[in-house]
Amino acid sequence: MKKTTTIPLLAAVLLFAGCTKEYGRNDIKDYVKNVTGQTPKDVSRQPEEVSNPEDTYTDYLWTVTMPDGTVFHVLDDYHWGMEALTNSLTDDYDDVLLVNCYSSFPETSFELSTSEQEGLVHAFLLSSFTDRATLNETIRELESIRTSSDQPAHYSYQLLFDHPYRTMDHYESTEADVHGVLGDNPVDIAQAETDLLYLCLDHQYACKADFSSQEIETALEGYSHRVGVRTSETEAFDFSHPLVASAYSYGISFATLHEALLAMGISVEGTPNHYSFTDTFGNRIEISYDFHHLFPEGREGYYYLCNDTEVNMDSYFYNHFTSYELSRRFGLDIRELWQTQSN
Repeated sequence: MKKTTTIPLLAAVLLFAGCTKEYGRNDIKDYVKNVTGQTPKDVSRQPEEVSNPEDTYTDYLWTVTMPDGTVFHVLDDYHWGMEALTNSLTDDYDDVLLVNCYSSFPETSFELSTSEQEGLVHAFLLSSFTDRATLNETIRELESIRTSSDQPAHYSYQLLFDHPYRTMDHYESTEADVHGVLGDNPVDIAQAETDLLYLCLDHQYACKADFSSQEIETALEGYSHRVGVRTSETEAFDFSHPLVASAYSYGISFATLHEALLAMGISVEGTPNHYSFTDTFGNRIEISYDFHHLFPEGREGYYYLCNDTEVNMDSYFYNHFTSYELSRRFGLDIRELWQTQSN
């Protein structure tokens, strides 16, 4: 009996202890030198015990002072790994530098967003844009901030696309947002513009007019979420229209469905934001981004009308239909490019 109980207990002890490392003051000094390239002026004699509300483990916070007087922290973070308890070091050096330097930046639309958790400062630059012009302007501001420092600045940033259907209850549509860390290289404007174009086409936003027909065609060349339509199984899918599905694979949006119906020769009354049509089963369908109500789970969500009866979308924040749903609900054959390609 003793052998059968002792061995599992020993294994458990090894499981919890074998994947952690005890960090001392000299280890923290070495870590700081590796991260900052400088030897710290001072490291606290003992760490402070802190707790993370997301787990039950005790973590250890070290306070570091640099030669120039900058004070930041290194956290010895204990957490559950793939199969055992483990720990690792993380710090708020770049975040503290951002807080200290923000007031010296060139005039900018970026706000400084800060928070604190377990003694670590979390800071990032936050701004928004509404179209291609303001996207480019804010990226130029980021470049000005990046080059204003004598040393490469590793500041986190978030650039949010402010668009009409960004939020529904707790959900946020973030497909065209630009985020990252300012470093040695400038922000990739071309990729940011392409992501913006895809979302503008997805919801048929007015900012799609910011792009020329040639730019649109180039961006859609071989794009896996490009949308094709057909009215008969004997036809090939027609991908000649500038239509796209969700970049996050949610399917075809309310607005793109409007354009797809027109491309199929189906009579539609209304605008991409609010319209009605008769589906292949003879039902009158009315779709609008303004149609939303309280779902059973207590969240505000989208619905559409079928013969004046409210039909909830599969999830509260869905304003897209998958190709399968378009076929099952309305008898429509609309596919994304990837769905028509053989493996």
